[in-house]
Amino acid sequence: MNQPFKSLKPIVIGVAGPSGAGKSTVCKRIIQEYPGILRLKFDDFFCDEADVDRHPLGFANWDNPSSIKWELLQMALMNLKAGLSVTIPDYQRRQNKMVGTKCVQPAPIILLDGYQVLHDPGVREQLDFALYFDLEEDLQIDRRIARQPSVDRGYLYHVMIPAARAFLYPTKKYATHIVNASQEPEAVYVSARSHLLEIFAKIQSRENQTPIVSNSLTHTS
Repeated sequence: MNQPFKSLKPIVIGVAGPSGAGKSTVCKRIIQEYPGILRLKFDDFFCDEADVDRHPLGFANWDNPSSIKWELLQMALMNLKAGLSVTIPDYQRRQNKMVGTKCVQPAPIILLDGYQVLHDPGVREQLDFALYFDLEEDLQIDRRIARQPSVDRGYLYHVMIPAARAFLYPTKKYATHIVNASQEPEAVYVSARSHLLEIFAKIQSRENQTPIVSNSLTHTS
């Protein structure tokens, strides 16, 4: 991966928010537009399904913070910010388990996207900025069903939404930027991109470096 700022300490931007808010879609488009940005997937730090707590109704409780390997995530961020490569789990959601490992190289800008990236204090300490995608509960459910028609509705109403109320919504206060994710997808992308460009400008000003969107970070469209 090209690095336009060899002397720049990597900047980590958290991208948090509920299911269906468009976090992954936005991050995928951003790294297509700016190839020098690294996307670190929160999903890679899930526990294997066998180690995930069970909800009283019998569901594997993926929306409880205990399903995440927080210490491993924090250590990965610390090493990446120190300019070091890291070996992290390669997690496959279809199998709900780690299938191997992969090596990740540091980059000037790192996007960490996942529904609860603002939950853990140790991980929050590694974030320089954070976007929170705000989405109404009805839309969370509708979009989750549209994306995953086979999802158990009981999980959505009895696990996902209660967990969001308990663990996710209170973390909104830690975000530096709020995205209205109730808009149409393109409007969500435009809003999130605008916030990110604002962040890039702050980084440029702070570091007194070449513009963050030049060279290897110049958009490809």
